[in-house]
Amino acid sequence: MHDLIKVTEVKGTASPRVYTSQDTAERCFPLSARPQNLRHLLAIDMRPDIPPTTVSDADSDETDGSATWKAVLHHPDDVVESYHPIILENLRNVVSKDSTDPPRIDFVRFEGLDGDEAPRVSTWHALDGLLPRHLELECGWDEYCDLSPLDGLETKWPLESITISSACGIELSSSCLGTISSLALYLCCGVTVSPAHNAGRALRRVVDSVEEVEILGTNGCEGSGYESSEFFEVLPRRTSIRSFDLAVSFDLDDPCYHALPLYLPPNIEHLRFRGPPETAGDLSNWLKCAKDPSWLPRLKTFSFHLNVELPNDTREWRNFPPPRPLTTEDQGRVQELLDAALQHHTGLRLVD
Repeated sequence: MHDLIKVTEVKGTASPRVYTSQDTAERCFPLSARPQNLRHLLAIDMRPDIPPTTVSDADSDETDGSATWKAVLHHPDDVVESYHPIILENLRNVVSKDSTDPPRIDFVRFEGLDGDEAPRVSTWHALDGLLPRHLELECGWDEYCDLSPLDGLETKWPLESITISSACGIELSSSCLGTISSLALYLCCGVTVSPAHNAGRALRRVVDSVEEVEILGTNGCEGSGYESSEFFEVLPRRTSIRSFDLAVSFDLDDPCYHALPLYLPPNIEHLRFRGPPETAGDLSNWLKCAKDPSWLPRLKTFSFHLNVELPNDTREWRNFPPPRPLTTEDQGRVQELLDAALQHHTGLRLVD
């Protein structure tokens, strides 16, 4: 059982709410695990506490449905501008009490960000005076966030970790990126770290020495375009990896997908792979590698399952065929692969 933590919630224009909690999962930490020695979480929801724009308010000629999604997720600009000063005042009040009402805030989380509030400079400055070790940003519809205003604070944040979700096509730039030792990206695409401020030097050491990797990407987007080629270019060079857990639903037309076993770093001891049933159509590279004793010579445990199913909306969007079950013939191919791995890798153990 974890110790109680103090939680301060700033949500919309409502007065800040303070309570204690032992909940370390869905409510307090929906993205990341609870950091060690955490004492006080500041959870900030930038969304107005009023109904969003209705579908009928959408001013667009688009008929493909995207206008509807944006309409129900956005608020008019005048609404945003009217509530923003209230949120700033609430944040300043929280900061003013931080040093006199222990424990001090050591985790700041933002929700409901968008292109105008990413967060904006005035929002960051309202938090000047805090000393958090952990920062989490949950991007919204615009898939955008901005860390650069952090460098303008008088009180520099001693950040150790940053977690970002749902960001797309952005460059992270802030001096804090030169000191953190953990950067977690959830459902992000095309996110880069600026080389300014010697950013990433601590992360570089982490990447070079990482031993356990778990990648769960099953929405059908993780293997598209440039991303898969870059991933397979970097993967073989990560020779420090000992445990590799990969669940994917790559585009089956991507040549990198079927060549995956050829790119695995050589020192893996524990390998777990999960993919869609369609993968069984071409297991030639997997079978070739399994029969080669020099492939992953230190392999101790192996798991291989083809039970990942794409969401129906993703299949429709990408024009993929309907899902199919794993056939008896498919199961035979998988069993042949597992038998070959056992035969040619002494001491190997199959796991779920």
